Amino acid sequence: MGWDRVAGSFLIGIEPDPARLSEWGQIVGWLSASRRRSQCEGQLIGPHDVLWVARQFMGEKPVARAVGCATAALSEDGRSIIVGDLGGNGLGWIAPLLAELTKWAKAEGAADVRALCRPGWRRILPALGCVQQGDWFVKEVP
Repeated sequence: MGWDRVAGSFLIGIEPDPARLSEWGQIVGWLSASRRRSQCEGQLIGPHDVLWVARQFMGEKPVARAVGCATAALSEDGRSIIVGDLGGNGLGWIAPLLAELTKWAKAEGAADVRALCRPGWRRILPALGCVQQGDWFVKEVP
């Protein structure tokens, strides 16, 4: 998985070296805000997590700028992609990002994508095909 996925006007992929991004400060802000709202603790990006970044093409000469991100990792048993923090500007990027996470889950042989979400996402994720199962929102791999 790399920066080879274009979903609509979004470019979505795993960032191999997040700290080198020009938008790293902005991304840290998004992840930190998500972390505060969900009352989670620990590292923003754990040792087994990857950072997915959604970039949207903007401007007369289109430039792909970060508009959203999520941390994610394959569960220990390999059955799920576990999404950590979600954050960004606006909401247009979440559906294409979820689609890419679902493709990643399928490629890994996982059965679903799971997220523990702060309250704001609980209104949005069901509209994208996620089903609430206890505290989790789950999108099954087709």
